[in-house]
Amino acid sequence: MVLKKFPKMNLNNSQNLSTIESNDKTIKKYQYSDNNGSVYVEHYKIINGGHTWDENVIFEGKNKSKLIWDFFSKFDLNGPIN
Repeated sequence: MVLKKFPKMNLNNSQNLSTIESNDKTIKKYQYSDNNGSVYVEHYKIINGGHTWDENVIFEGKNKSKLIWDFFSKFDLNGPIN
């Protein structure tokens, strides 16, 4: 599993930051950051979500596409945008 490799990459595993219910699904959010606190990975775990792209699942007011855009828009080719 890819997430198990993050400690070897000097990324720190935060605890489960939040858990919500959306359209009968439980969603858990995790973040992995470096020692400076820059977040390099956001992991949204949808319990019993399967391998589907359900835009009706909303996390903190955002669908999956918006969550992805919000994360990647924080970076450029050099890393995090400060």
